[in-house]
Amino acid sequence: MRSIRALLVVGAIGLTALFSAAPTHAADQGSPPPVVHYVIDTSGSMSGGPLAEAKAAITTSASSLPSDTLVGVRSFGGGCGDGGNLALPIGLHGAEEIADAVSSLTASGGTPTGDALLAAASDLPPTGDRTIVLISDGQSGCGDPCTVAAQIKEQQGVDFRVHGVGFSATAAAQVELSCIADVTGGQYVSVDDQEGLEEALGNLTGGDQCADVLLLGLRGSGEDIDGEYAGLGKPVAEVARQFETTAPDGLDLRVKAVDYPAHAVPFTELLKFKHWLPNPNYVEIETYIDGMFLGADLARGAIDVSRATCTGEDEETIVLAGYSQGAAAAHMAWDRLSAADRSKVGLVLIGDPLRSKSSSIMNVLASPMKVRDGNGSLVHLQGGSLNGNAQDVKEWADFYALHRPNGGFVQEMCDDADPVCHAGDGWGVGQLRRFWNGGPLKALGGHTVYADSPYVGHLRLMSSSALAWAIERSDSR
Repeated sequence: MRSIRALLVVGAIGLTALFSAAPTHAADQGSPPPVVHYVIDTSGSMSGGPLAEAKAAITTSASSLPSDTLVGVRSFGGGCGDGGNLALPIGLHGAEEIADAVSSLTASGGTPTGDALLAAASDLPPTGDRTIVLISDGQSGCGDPCTVAAQIKEQQGVDFRVHGVGFSATAAAQVELSCIADVTGGQYVSVDDQEGLEEALGNLTGGDQCADVLLLGLRGSGEDIDGEYAGLGKPVAEVARQFETTAPDGLDLRVKAVDYPAHAVPFTELLKFKHWLPNPNYVEIETYIDGMFLGADLARGAIDVSRATCTGEDEETIVLAGYSQGAAAAHMAWDRLSAADRSKVGLVLIGDPLRSKSSSIMNVLASPMKVRDGNGSLVHLQGGSLNGNAQDVKEWADFYALHRPNGGFVQEMCDDADPVCHAGDGWGVGQLRRFWNGGPLKALGGHTVYADSPYVGHLRLMSSSALAWAIERSDSR
C-alpha cells in the first residue's frame, strides 16, 4: 500500500556523508565503528516537560541504532567554561544502560553551547565516522558556538559533523544551531514535540528512509507552519494533498516542508506614503530578502541530503514546490543545480516573485526610497529600497530565468491579476498603490487565490502532472 510520511525539516547546504550511523561504515574491513554522541541542553529552560520528552526521544533513538554503533551522552547546563557532564562515555551500550544514563539527567543553569561542543569533541575517538547530535532550545550565553564548531571541524576532519536539533527553539537559537550544522557538514532540524524529536533523531542517526518520490515544499510569506501539512502553507498543501490522493497503491511517497523564516512583506508601509518608508519596515524588507535566500539554501540542502543518502536503486525522484516567497526560494535552489540534476528534479512554482525581472514586486523593491534613520531623519536611498540590494534582486531575477531542461519538468502558475509574479501590463509602484486603496486583499488579490475555487482546480491538475512525471521517472530508473 501507499506510504505517506510528512515531517518538518531544515537542511544545511553542501551536505555529504550525513548519516553517520549507517552500518556500511562498520562493515568496511579495518574501519572503526561509527560513533553517535548525543549532546543535550539541560539548562533551566529545559526543565519539566521539555527535558522529559527529550530524554524519552534520545532513549528511543539510541536504543534503535545498529548494534555496532558506539554511543555516548553528554549534558550541559551551567556557567561559561562548563562543558557539562559526560553521562554515558562513548562505547557499546545496551538499551537498558542507555536508558539509565539518560534518565538521570536534570535541568539547571545556563547554556554554554560552545564549551559543551569542545568537551564533546574531546570525548570522541581520534578516527572513524563521528557524529555529534546537539539538542537545544536556546541561544548560547557564552560566546559564538558556531565559531567553535568551525574550529572543531577543522581539527576533526571529514568524518565528523554536528547535527543541530532545535527543540521548541527560539529564533536566535535556530540560527545558531543551523550555523553549527552548516560549518561542520551536518543537518539542522526544527521540532516542537517528542514525536517530532524521535522522528528527527531517527532520521539523523539512522538515515532517512528513501522513497520513490520526495515532495519538498516551501510555504509563502507569513503563512503558518501548523496544520495537516505542517510548514507547507495553503497552496503547497494542495499540491501535497493532490499527490497523496492520486498516488497509486505501491508508490512510496515522502512529503517534507523546508522550514525557513518566510517573513511577510510589509506592504502596508511600503506603499502608504509614496516612497517614504519607516525605518523598521525597511529592516523587514531586508529580512524578507534574506529569508528568500536562506530558503533557497535549505531547499538545496534537502536535495543534497536525498542525493547523498538515497543512491542507486534507492534514488528518489524529487519534486520541489513553492508559493510566493517559497516559490522564489525553490526557483533559486533548482536553478543552482547542475543541468543534469535539473533534469531529475521537478519544479512547481506558484506566484513566483522571480518569474520575471520586470514583475511588479521587483519594480517596487528597486524603486528609490526614503527611509527614516534612527534619529527620525529622512535618508534617500539611490539604489532602491534595499540600498543597492534591490537592483541585485532584479539582476537575480534575470539570472534565474528558468532553464528548461531536456527531460525535466517545470510548471508555473501565475494569474494575470497577480502583481507579485506578473510582468508588465502597467503594474508598478503607482498601480500597486492605487489598488492598495481598496485594501490589502484587493492589492494582492491575484496572489492570494491559488488555493481557492476556481484556481485550485488548475493547481490540482498541475500537481497531478508533476506526480505523473515523477512516477514515470521513478519507474524508468
